[in-house]
Amino acid sequence: VALDRADRCVYRRAQRAGDPLFDPSASWLRTATNVDDCLTKPVSRLDLQACLDRHWDRSGIILIVDDHPGFVSYLFRVIEVANPGTTVMAAYTGADALRLAREHKPAAILLDLALPDMDGFAIVDAVRADEGLAETKIIIITATSYGEEALARYPGTFAVRQAEPLSASAVISLVEATLRVAQPRYGQD
Repeated sequence: VALDRADRCVYRRAQRAGDPLFDPSASWLRTATNVDDCLTKPVSRLDLQACLDRHWDRSGIILIVDDHPGFVSYLFRVIEVANPGTTVMAAYTGADALRLAREHKPAAILLDLALPDMDGFAIVDAVRADEGLAETKIIIITATSYGEEALARYPGTFAVRQAEPLSASAVISLVEATLRVAQPRYGQD
């Protein structure tokens, strides 16, 4: 199902209204955007450490990429207190992030999506394309709606999810709701 600009506006209205039908699943977001995890600001120290515990083996450098010095300082303190001896580096622009990543090969990158010089997804793409950084874990930390950003980046798809097992009538209802939001454009490029 293709989502054009008008479809995305309908999606955003439904999402703001709290309709869970239009909330992309976490697994779809990780797969579609090629990241390991996502945290939404404000981030608690417990949530940050739990995320690091899931994706980082406590060895190697952590690179923080965010254009807000206060938030970078907060992340530095949280990481250093919970993980003494960890090397933590910071970049405030996308260009600096890519330069530091290529020079130092971090084990994990904590990445904001909204940077002054580059889209955070462009950094993800560059890191994933670099063979020397293939094992780097990327964790998005953003104040924006990660789902909305991902759908804007990948306008040809969106995910529909249901918490309970789907019955036949539920599948029909989900398909009907999807078709109300986005008209299929079969065979069109």
